[in-house]
Amino acid sequence: MTAEMIEKFMDSMVRGTLNGICLAFWLMCLVGVWKWFFGVMKRALFYLFPSLKEWAENRSRMKEKKENGNDNDTKPFG
Repeated sequence: MTAEMIEKFMDSMVRGTLNGICLAFWLMCLVGVWKWFFGVMKRALFYLFPSLKEWAENRSRMKEKKENGNDNDTKPFG
């Protein structure tokens, strides 16, 4: 009775591990496909509407300025 329980437990652990690994690979593939799809859609939108690209670049520059604007690069006194 105990040997059968241990065998079933070990079998369940192996099956669970393999299922988890397969699920992780499936999720990574899905993320990669969606990332590619969104990149294609972004390039298509920028191709169809070139002014959007300029707007996005200006927005990212403003965001960088806002993040870097708080840096104090002056030398300390003393």
